[in-house]
Amino acid sequence: ALNVQRVERTAQLAAASAERIERHIHYALSQKNNHGISEAAGLFTVGLVFPGLNSSERWVRTGKRLLEQQVAELIYADGAFSQHSANYHRLMLQTVLWCIRLGELNGVELSRSCVDAARRSSDFLYKLVDVESGRAPNYGENDGALTLPLSAMDRGDYRPVLQSAAILLEGSRRFPAGPWDEEAMWLFGGRLPGNDMPAASSPAELRGGPGGCHTMRSEE
Repeated sequence: ALNVQRVERTAQLAAASAERIERHIHYALSQKNNHGISEAAGLFTVGLVFPGLNSSERWVRTGKRLLEQQVAELIYADGAFSQHSANYHRLMLQTVLWCIRLGELNGVELSRSCVDAARRSSDFLYKLVDVESGRAPNYGENDGALTLPLSAMDRGDYRPVLQSAAILLEGSRRFPAGPWDEEAMWLFGGRLPGNDMPAASSPAELRGGPGGCHTMRSEE
C-alpha cells in the first residue's frame, strides 16, 4: 500500500538515479544505440514525474535535448535504427513513444522531427512483421528486452507496440481490436479509435535503403 514514506523514498531513488545518469551520460551517448536514448529518456521522465526535485527542470531540458539529438542521429531516413536488431528497434520505439506521451500529458512537446522519426521507425518495423503472428525476423541482438511490458501478449509479438505507435502518431490502428490493444489502453487510458476500424493495408516491401533490409512477401 502506498504511503507518504514510500512516495518520499521513491522520489529519493529517482533523484539518485537521475544524478547518476546525468554524471555519466557521455558514456551512454558514445554507444550510439539504445543506451543513449534510454538514459536521455530517464532524465526526461524523472524531471517530469518528480517536478518537486531541485534539478527537475534541468533534467527535463537535458533529457529532451539529448533524446531529440539521439533520435535524429540514430534513426535512419528509411526508419531503420542504428542498432540493427528487431528486438532493440522495439525497445527504442517504445522508449520514444513513452517520452512523446509523457511530454504530451505534461505540456512538453518533442520536436516535430523527433515525432516524424518515430513514425518512420514504426513504419519500418511494421514492414518487417508478419501481421498474422506479430513476429519479426530474429536478426541482430535479442535478449528479450522489453521497455514497456504492458501487454499479456508473448514478448515475440510486435503488434502491441505497432498498435500503440499508430494510435499515438497517426490516430488510427494498424490492426483491428484484439488483445494487442492492451499496451495502448495503458498508455492512452482506453481512449482508442473505434473498434470497427479496418486493419491497415498489408505492409509494403522493404527495398534496401540505409537500413539495408529487403523483404519479399507472398501468400504463404
